[in-house]
Amino acid sequence: MKAILFLGTSLAGAKHTREAVEALGCYPIFLLKIADYAGEPREAIEKCEHHEADVNSLADIRRAIIENKLADKLVAVTSLLDETLHHACTIAEEFHIVGPDPTLRGLVNKAIVQSLIPEFSPPSLVFSPSKLTEMDVSAFFKAHKEFKQFFLKPTISSGAVGVSRLNKGASADEVKQIISQSHIEKVETQQWIIQPQITGHLYSLEGFVRAGHPNFLGFSRRARKGLTEISNEFPIDEDLSPQLQNRCKEAISALINRSGYMNGYFHCEFIIDTSTNQAYLTDGNMGRVAGAAIAPQIALSYKMKLTDLYKHVFDLGLFKEAHTKDYKYPVNSRRRTISIFYCLSSPAKILSIKLPKNMSSFHLQLAGGGVAKTSAGGSDSDWIGFIAGYKEEVLAELDHTSICTDQGIMKPFYLLDEAAHEQHEH
Repeated sequence: MKAILFLGTSLAGAKHTREAVEALGCYPIFLLKIADYAGEPREAIEKCEHHEADVNSLADIRRAIIENKLADKLVAVTSLLDETLHHACTIAEEFHIVGPDPTLRGLVNKAIVQSLIPEFSPPSLVFSPSKLTEMDVSAFFKAHKEFKQFFLKPTISSGAVGVSRLNKGASADEVKQIISQSHIEKVETQQWIIQPQITGHLYSLEGFVRAGHPNFLGFSRRARKGLTEISNEFPIDEDLSPQLQNRCKEAISALINRSGYMNGYFHCEFIIDTSTNQAYLTDGNMGRVAGAAIAPQIALSYKMKLTDLYKHVFDLGLFKEAHTKDYKYPVNSRRRTISIFYCLSSPAKILSIKLPKNMSSFHLQLAGGGVAKTSAGGSDSDWIGFIAGYKEEVLAELDHTSICTDQGIMKPFYLLDEAAHEQHEH
């Protein structure tokens, strides 16, 4: 039996990868930093073969493969993370194994996506920190003086890591200082992007590409506290006008056609203002299914097994559906679902989580054992756990959930809606 190598993993994906991969006649091997994971995702990883590596570094990925004598075991390499999919493409080529669609080398980069579909993207200033000048920054702010605030973000990242707000008029030196203080590795060699804060809410369109043809599964809408995503509803298509839905689908179709992307899932993010019927694609997220607890929502909404969904994700992205040619999503069987990525209302160390008996909803515990967590608002690393299901059941079960901390018993913090002025922060 051959192995599929995973460069890191998403949280929900960690729990279901082994069963999905074994259904393809393979077994998973993870390269990652195990200390980055806690709770149930870590437990699932530790039940599989796994090795320490910095998956943001090609050199360290190569080292881990060679030192652990993995090359002869592998049939394929992939990832459920935006920031490592391009490395999976390179490793596949170097070690002569199956990898993700090679166009993902570019599609994980926000700047490349923006250059491919500028008519669907927010105004953007793309730069390398060492080459950024005062003239670049001032000219960009002047050209977009209708906006008061902007976002600074790495061109390859997810989960709001490295994202900062900028006031209009920030100097080039201020921008460089923010970048130098970020927690992004090799910040000086990475490209960065500045985009205006656009009025609207964060939506995403879920789906997959088969032989270059997009298949749309439905729209999601998320609520956030600051830079932390807190909840997601799926599907919410009926809340969007046909005009907005078509514009989003046109953006994704254009991105697929212009990039040559052929096979794999996508989780394309948009800022949508329903009052003005405007939509901007802000993150391509091609090559992977949605993270957090959105994949469980898709499976539940379509009344499909979550493991079968992940099996199709891996088979389509790597083997062009060699094992799942008959996999089809039912038509018109969707029911609206919600997932909540609950956090703390104030900083504390997580000791345990007490859940109600006989839960019907999907739940994934992400923290425990004394792990310190800040309050919601900084990034998606503030998450304590996921719960997903039908809205009434989720809210009832969350109401009976308690978080035991070193500061006492706390109730999960979450939001179901957000102020309309908040902007996409990834």
